[in-house]
Amino acid sequence: MTFLAGEVCVDYSVRLKTELDRKRFWLNTYSNDFCSYIPSERLVQEGGYGGGSEAPYFALPATLKSGLEQLIIDEVHRQVPIPFHAAKGTQGVAPKPPQESLQCMTTSDRLQIQLVASEPNISDPVAIDFGPDGRLWVAEMADYGRGVYETFDQASRVKWLRDEDGDGFFETTKTFVDGLRFPTDVKVWRDGVLICDAPDILFAVDTDQDGVADSVTKMLSGFEVKMPRRV
Repeated sequence: MTFLAGEVCVDYSVRLKTELDRKRFWLNTYSNDFCSYIPSERLVQEGGYGGGSEAPYFALPATLKSGLEQLIIDEVHRQVPIPFHAAKGTQGVAPKPPQESLQCMTTSDRLQIQLVASEPNISDPVAIDFGPDGRLWVAEMADYGRGVYETFDQASRVKWLRDEDGDGFFETTKTFVDGLRFPTDVKVWRDGVLICDAPDILFAVDTDQDGVADSVTKMLSGFEVKMPRRV
C-alpha cells in the first residue's frame, strides 16, 4: 500500500499501475495531509484548475513546477520493494515463469502445447524457420518501437537453437548475425539463411562451421522500411 499526500491526479494511479504489479499494489491518495492539488506533468502543461490556477485558494506562493511527477514516482519506486516492480513493457502485469505460462494455455484435446524455447535463450522473436539439420532459426527484433528512420545502435539479430539431447527443448543457442535493424523474417536457403532486414534482403553463410556467419551478402535492396502513408 502506498500513501500520497494531497489531492493527487488520477494520472499517478494509471501510471503506477503499469510500473508496479497492479494485482498487489494499492495506491491511496488524499492521505496524511492535504497540502494542495498534486498535478501530473500533463496537468502542469494544460494548466487550469488542478494544474495551477487553484493556487490562490490554497494561499500558495506559486504553482508547482514541472518535473514534480517524476520526483514522486521515483520516490514511490524507491520505497516499494523490488518484487512488486513490474518488468518493463508488461503494463503492470508481472510475467510468469515459462512453465507457469504453459499451464494457462488451453487447446483441443487432439493437440498438445510444448515449450521448446524461452528466455534467456531467445528474446523478442518475430519469425522462425527450421533447417534440415534440425536447428531452429529465430529472428529477434530487439529494436521494435524505434522510429524507422531513427539513428541508433542496432541490436536486433538472428540466432539458431539446437535440441542436443532430443528431449524437445532447444537448450543450445548461438547468435548467427547481430547488428541488424528490423529483421522481419529468416529462411534457411542453400548453405545459409536469407534475412529480411528492410531495405535489404541479406544472405548469411557460416563458411568455417563455427556457428557464426562470417559472410553476409546483400542480395536485394530498395525495399521500403514502412508502409506508405495514406492520403
